[in-house]
This record gives sequence, structure tokens and C-alpha cells, in this order.
Amino acid sequence: MLLVRRYRWASVGQLTGGTLVLDVEHSDCNVNGVADECDLDCGAVGGLCDVSGCGGSIDCDTNGVPDDCEPDCQPNGVVDACDIANGTSNDCNSNDIPDECELHLLAAPMPEPAPVEKVRYVSLLPTNPEVQTALRLRFMDLPGSYDIWNGKAMWVTQPRRVTEQSGSVADLPSPGFTVAGLSCQPDCRDWGSLGVIDVFGEGIVPGGQYWVQSIVCGCDTFDSSNYSDPLWLYTSTYGDLVDQFDGGDCSWTAPNGIVSVPLDTVAAVEKFRDLPCAPRKVRADLVGVPPHRWCVDQKITVVDYVDTVDAFRGLAYPFSPSDPDPCHAIPCTSP
Repeated sequence: MLLVRRYRWASVGQLTGGTLVLDVEHSDCNVNGVADECDLDCGAVGGLCDVSGCGGSIDCDTNGVPDDCEPDCQPNGVVDACDIANGTSNDCNSNDIPDECELHLLAAPMPEPAPVEKVRYVSLLPTNPEVQTALRLRFMDLPGSYDIWNGKAMWVTQPRRVTEQSGSVADLPSPGFTVAGLSCQPDCRDWGSLGVIDVFGEGIVPGGQYWVQSIVCGCDTFDSSNYSDPLWLYTSTYGDLVDQFDGGDCSWTAPNGIVSVPLDTVAAVEKFRDLPCAPRKVRADLVGVPPHRWCVDQKITVVDYVDTVDAFRGLAYPFSPSDPDPCHAIPCTSP
């Protein structure tokens, strides 16, 4: 009897003139001329899979597919699913891809386009769109009494849209931006789809230095190897909003390290009045309202102007940490 093997067979076998035509749909993923199920098991002697080359493949995860047809991203001769099941590879985000094959592809956050330092905000462009990530901000070098927070970390959280209009925080039908606060719990979401984020919080203070890193949600947050490279971010000095006005571009240039009445205070007033060419709100927003004045409120009021004048007069940043541990500090949230 002649056995005729086809790669696509119908559902029932036929015996015609001594020739057996197998009519069951099979596959030959490794294209070795042996159906996959026969690659894995020769079956009974004289049976349909008792052919030359049968039984030559392994199926470590018992899914009916020869291992040489499944992903082995390292490659180490063991399919990824079995590396994970055996514990020889981690899969912290449970997507069936060993961490060593994808976490090195995790992109670091990027600076905002045409980056400009602000006094009480840091701005970044999250990456890794369509991936659930969290953003960790670490206080690297804070001035004055806030140095007690150096080395500690918080998580960027609760993004929301805010209008550029000076006296409102609602997401009005006008130019706006996305702000986010800080908390001590990871906030998992598709950050990479949100565009530029302006981050605020008690620890975002004048003259500070910060790290921001991405991590895939579900990965061990205590394992430094799970994080992306850091993005360094900086804030300008107290009261230093702008440098020069560029009339041709209708914009204010980046802060220059000097607080000036005809520049910084004028810029604050122009934003308070919502004049054309005024700087962005996050450049002029220095303080909030009592009792937690250290929490910026995404509004431009007279107190922001007064603080700019105080900085020009040489007064120091007037606030101290509300708690030695940022995770126990009074949270700053959007109104």
C-alpha cells in the first residue's frame, strides 16, 4: 500500500487502488516532510506516523507544536515558554517573552521638544506606546532643607488635561497641557500615548535635579535591571521664569539663572493677564493657595507674581518638607 502525504488533507481517509490519501488537515512547521504530530510521536507500528524521520522533535510545553518551530529568543536551544516555566528566565509582565529578550528594548523617557527648565515643574515625553508602564521619579539633588529627600523616589500619577487660561484648571476648549502629580504607588497605564507630561509635587522645587525611568507594569520594582535608562531633568532657580522676549517668534527664551524685574516679573504679569505671547502656565506657576502654598495649583494668581518679586528681592524659597519622608508628606493634587 502506498502512503500519500499531503500538507492539507480533508477530514476522512480514503483507500483508493491501494493508495491511502490522508484527509486530515496537518501542518509541517519545520518543513522536513514529516507532519508535526508525527515529528513528536511515531505512534503505533505500521500506523500513519510510523514513517522515516518520525519522533525526532521535542515538545517541552506539550502544546502539540515541535520546539524547533517555537520562539527561542535568546537563543539557548530551549523554547521561551519552557525557559519561563522552568524558572531559567523571568517573565515579569506575563507576556510569554523572557525578560532578557525585551526589557533591554524599554526606551527611556525623552525630554520635551525644545526643553525649557521650569521653577516648579519638570517636563518629559513618555515613550513605549501601547505598553503598560509606570514612571518612577527619583530625587537626585534637592537644595536646602529638601536634601533630606535626596535618593528617594515617587511615581508619576493621575495625568489630567489643564487649560492654559491663567485663572482656570478645567480642560476648556483652548490650548492646554497634561499635568501629573506624584505618589508612592506605581500608576500603570499607556503613558507613551499621552504626549508631553508636566510633573509637579512638593519635591519639585527650584534648583532640583531628578531622574525619571520607565518600568513595564508587573515587573519587580525593586530590581534595578527592570528599569529603562534614566532621563535627567532639572528645575530653574527660584523666580527665574524666562530670559529674553523674542518678538519675532512671539516667545520667551529659557531661564538664564538671574531673576529680573523687567523680564521675569513682566512675564508673570503677562501670563496672569493671558496676553498673547505670554509664557506657558507651567513656567509662571510657582505656588498655590493656603494652607498648602507649596503645592502649585495650575493657576496664575497674584501670589505667583508676589513670589517672583520676592525672589528678585533675594528671598529664599520659603518652604520646607512637610514630612521627612516624601511618602508621608501632604500630597499635592490637581484642583
